[in-house]
Amino acid sequence: TIAQLLTHTAGLGNNVLFKPKTGLNGTSTHQDYLRLFLDDGVTEEPGGEAAYSNDGYVLLGALIEKLSGLDFREHCRRTIFDPLGMTSTGFSAPDDIVPNLAIPYVRDLYRPGVWRSALGADAMPGGAFGGGYSTVADLCRFGRGMLANQLLTPEWSKTWTQGRVAFRGEQYGFGVQVSSINGHQIIGHTGGHSGVAGELLIAPDLGY
Repeated sequence: TIAQLLTHTAGLGNNVLFKPKTGLNGTSTHQDYLRLFLDDGVTEEPGGEAAYSNDGYVLLGALIEKLSGLDFREHCRRTIFDPLGMTSTGFSAPDDIVPNLAIPYVRDLYRPGVWRSALGADAMPGGAFGGGYSTVADLCRFGRGMLANQLLTPEWSKTWTQGRVAFRGEQYGFGVQVSSINGHQIIGHTGGHSGVAGELLIAPDLGY
């Protein structure tokens, strides 16, 4: 179900980022991404424990494209980024030239003290599973928009951010992690890959 995909309980794997990316570019749709792992089948019975699944979010992205008639990235721009004024947020392919975009670096595994670019030739263009870029200011705009119910009605915002399944010592909602720090609810998500990391934490009752 959609709820299972959102909460990582659909039983799908987490393999899409490790598949050969031959033929993918910045115009590839999530239907194109699906072909990378569509024949893998499920790894667990749907409805079980949460197991992080980028594959499931590729499927959600493909569903959004089918229902909206838009590329996932364009759908996000029209419905989230533009309305909230997030002018420095988007998705890019590895060979795109994006103004002011930081380039990820990692330590070379075989040459001590040597750095190398983490932009591998087979890196995947960003999408519903991750790989977006943003700024601190834009992430704050997103957080404020969420708290002000600019994205969804108050009822749907509550549905979105409610903890539903146990996940890594916390709770997972419909695409967000839900935890408690010093008695305050924290809603957000972390993300990362080779040479990059990001985190957005929102404390609704504190307004932060």
